[in-house]
Amino acid sequence: MQSRLQATGPPNSRAIGGRKHIAMTEGAAPPDSRHATTALARHDCDAVCTLAVAGTACIIDAVQKFWGLIMLDRDGFRPNVGIVLLNQKNQVFWGKRIRTHSWQFPQGGIDRGESPEQAMFRELHEEVGLHAEHVRIVARTRDWLRYEVPDRFIRRDARGHYKGQKQIWYLLQLVGHDWDLNLRATDHPEFDAWRWHEYWVPLDVVVEFKRGVYEMALTELSRFVPRYDARDRFLRGNFANSTRDAEGSPIGLHRFPNASDRLELPPGASFDPDPSALANS
Repeated sequence: MQSRLQATGPPNSRAIGGRKHIAMTEGAAPPDSRHATTALARHDCDAVCTLAVAGTACIIDAVQKFWGLIMLDRDGFRPNVGIVLLNQKNQVFWGKRIRTHSWQFPQGGIDRGESPEQAMFRELHEEVGLHAEHVRIVARTRDWLRYEVPDRFIRRDARGHYKGQKQIWYLLQLVGHDWDLNLRATDHPEFDAWRWHEYWVPLDVVVEFKRGVYEMALTELSRFVPRYDARDRFLRGNFANSTRDAEGSPIGLHRFPNASDRLELPPGASFDPDPSALANS
């Protein structure tokens, strides 16, 4: 998950206290460790700064932990990973940022002590709900791809320290099922909707300063995209139909009670089966 602010040290309490959008509401209940845990999990710098103003012991510990996790290189770029997730048709996961109209690939910062691959699997679970056994690593970009964040998107007290993101991009192929994806795997979701999209996503719906990195990542990874042959799908379907159990159902396929053999879905939709139906099948 992309952090909205990176900095090299604890924020200045005086400067933070003067910012209206993070000021503590008069009469509001004081924050506790749950607020700190949520802010840390989201890498939400504004929330962490608000908690720093509160000043309780557990909050101070949480804030110190937060700033200890943030890493910037000598040029002011934060290490980050991006994920291009393919299905069996070579379509890519395309997620809608929660409570916005923008769409993007999963991505997020690398924490202190993590390798890019470890960060990728953590972000994959946090943002999409998948685990390592659900995907196959196809390729990754050779070098860091960088983008600068315009000053108007950076808080004033971070300018001169934080410059942007440098990213390693991973190309993954889903080996599980659509219903393995879960946008609510954590209590701090990044997306509130998703769909499968053709590999070459329209860059005009990507925030302007990220478009160059998206184009470079997709171009570099495109030569590793597995070949998709519709005839293979047809042959696999015929084999499944010819191999049936005693009840006449294809072996190895889930059976959904009271569901038709062919489920028609609108374009861009995905089917999320009832877990109880799977358990009883």
